[in-house]
Amino acid sequence: MNWNAIIQGVVTGVVGAALLGLFALLRYRVRDIIFRWRLRRELRFFSLGGNTQGITIGIRNRLGKSFTVRRLVVITDKGNFRSLATNEVDSSSKEEEPKLTWRQKRAVKRGDLSCLPPITEFAMLNWRSNPTAEGFATIEPFTKRYFLFSYQLFERDEGGSPSGFRITIEYEAWPEHRSILQWDIPDDADQIRKHFQDVRDRTRAARQKR
Repeated sequence: MNWNAIIQGVVTGVVGAALLGLFALLRYRVRDIIFRWRLRRELRFFSLGGNTQGITIGIRNRLGKSFTVRRLVVITDKGNFRSLATNEVDSSSKEEEPKLTWRQKRAVKRGDLSCLPPITEFAMLNWRSNPTAEGFATIEPFTKRYFLFSYQLFERDEGGSPSGFRITIEYEAWPEHRSILQWDIPDDADQIRKHFQDVRDRTRAARQKR
């Protein structure tokens, strides 16, 4: 029995397994870095809306991988407004967007949305997916979920002036390993500020008519 050959084979196998494990971990790390970059970019494309209860912010997912929103707050100079995840879900994909002309695309990049073609759509009921007992909401690939800010939170000027929002996200970085991220998203702060102020003004006007 050639012990040297056996020992050499064992060492070679251990080293090979270690290198394969290291390569796999490195591959997961690189993929995770790319996903974080794409996720951070994706969060810039939020939408503002409203319903009878308050203001809504829509967060879309076009990444092909689900993630969970654990917390979403609007940041102001007087404090933060925390949202509640709703059970409303919409489909969201590039193929469903209207085809824009070159001039319309340039206007959208400048923040001018008035050039977009009007879209009228009627429905009896949206898709629904209830948040978890903790209030977390998972956004599946190519869908959009909505988060509600109640009127009572921001109807007075003392509520402060919004400067963006802060979001906490959980996702599976690689098998059996989950990561939690928290980012401040200052994009379109003027749009958020204007939307909140418009809602305040409309709420006051409606109350004065009563």
